[in-house]
Amino acid sequence: MELSKREEVIKLSAKVYGFREEIASHQEELQVVEQQLDSLLDSALPAVPLQPTLGERLMAGIQGEDRSLNQSIVDLLFLDSSGDMDADELVAQLPEGTNITSVRSALARLADQGRIRRTTRGRYATPEEAGSQHRIAS
Repeated sequence: MELSKREEVIKLSAKVYGFREEIASHQEELQVVEQQLDSLLDSALPAVPLQPTLGERLMAGIQGEDRSLNQSIVDLLFLDSSGDMDADELVAQLPEGTNITSVRSALARLADQGRIRRTTRGRYATPEEAGSQHRIAS
């Protein structure tokens, strides 16, 4: 019985030794990879210009004066080529901080006024007859 215990200790010790060697080799590999990563991060990253949203491009023409949310929504719908948009899609195109509740209210109001049309529940597009007549307000 004593011999099998001794063999088990030797076997487990050999396993521990193997794990320690494996850890050591991975630590060396880790150091190499960390150095490569550090050298990449230390080098200057290329400057990638951010593209303005459609709403920001529309707003760029208005300097100093407030642009009407209603007019911005109408302009975005006329410039959109996908057919119709919902409030979330419009908010993503409008300047940062635009309130989604205000956009939803404006959409309902504009549809009631006939300036835009409701295509399905929550989706809006330009009036069918308006097509090429619209002029983007500035």
